[in-house]
Amino acid sequence: MKKSTLLFAIAALLLLPGCSQQIHAQTNASSGATRTEIKPVLLENYFLKNTVKLKADVNLLVAQDSAAFNKQFGVARTMGNKIVTPDFSKNTIAAIACKSTDVATTIAVERIISNASSVDIYVKITRSEKQNFTSTPLAIIALPKLSKGTIVNVVKGEWAVASTRL
Repeated sequence: MKKSTLLFAIAALLLLPGCSQQIHAQTNASSGATRTEIKPVLLENYFLKNTVKLKADVNLLVAQDSAAFNKQFGVARTMGNKIVTPDFSKNTIAAIACKSTDVATTIAVERIISNASSVDIYVKITRSEKQNFTSTPLAIIALPKLSKGTIVNVVKGEWAVASTRL
């Protein structure tokens, strides 16, 4: 009897991530943790400074204050673009960056799921044709202010490909 209950509980937990796309807030029955979907707020017209060294193919950079943000990112200002300055009293900034490449690459944030101790940023990275120049693919997201100890994960497909603890 106990084995069948345990198997049922494991099967339910394995099916839970598949349901999270359709449900905006759900409760994990065993832990009571509420998972909430956060609408991505993308910050555009910034670039990754060339002083930032990317170690992996997919990297996660987090800034909780303007000094850390300005150390990592510069403003890509043109005559017509609008620059949104992050409000660090309300937001934590997470950025997903890939190594410089001569292949056109986009990073699309599909969804963001949070609970009391972690934030999962689900991304789709698409590579297409070769370019005559190199670029550093980058997606910068303003998240609600995160507390110390929160784990931030970048999830590609079903796997976490980058992670950090604040």
